[in-house]
Amino acid sequence: MPRFTSFVRLGGAALAALGLMLAATPANAAGSLRLTQIKCVETADTWDPDNPYFVVFGGNLSNPTDTKTVLVDPGLETYSGKTYNLSKTITSSSAGSVFTATVMVEQDGGRDLDSNDMAYIDTAMHNAYQLNFWSSNWAAMRDELRRQVDDALAGGPGGDDILGANYRKYGPGNTPVPMAFKEDGGDYSVQFAW
Repeated sequence: MPRFTSFVRLGGAALAALGLMLAATPANAAGSLRLTQIKCVETADTWDPDNPYFVVFGGNLSNPTDTKTVLVDPGLETYSGKTYNLSKTITSSSAGSVFTATVMVEQDGGRDLDSNDMAYIDTAMHNAYQLNFWSSNWAAMRDELRRQVDDALAGGPGGDDILGANYRKYGPGNTPVPMAFKEDGGDYSVQFAW
């Protein structure tokens, strides 16, 4: 029996080291991008509150084929001078970090974008990411998303208006400054977090 003592000690040490390695593994293997705050400085509508929603493109910064475009509707009416804290998941990802392009839209009389519009925008943005990934032309991705949303809204019956477009990179422990959306009479500060 004594000949196994060193093996048992080594095995115990190896297990302890493995435990330390697992505990030290960063949580960036997976995560979720969340909408955490909307601050309304001024609404786009003169008399009524705004009903904002977002079209968000996300691309894996390590894999140009891993992309997704989603519509995020916080389901609230915003008023000038009010701040809305929430935790609405935009998308989950196995990426360590993601690039996002976001278009903020104010709906009038119902949302103009439907699932067919979103499927088309998703495909167009996936293809655009393939073209811009290696050059890291992030502003072009923001502009392309805005163009896609603008084209889809042109045929919509409700007269939804774009309040602006922005882009950011997100990853574990990284919460960039809020995005500013100021257009069509509306003025917003919007925070995403990983």
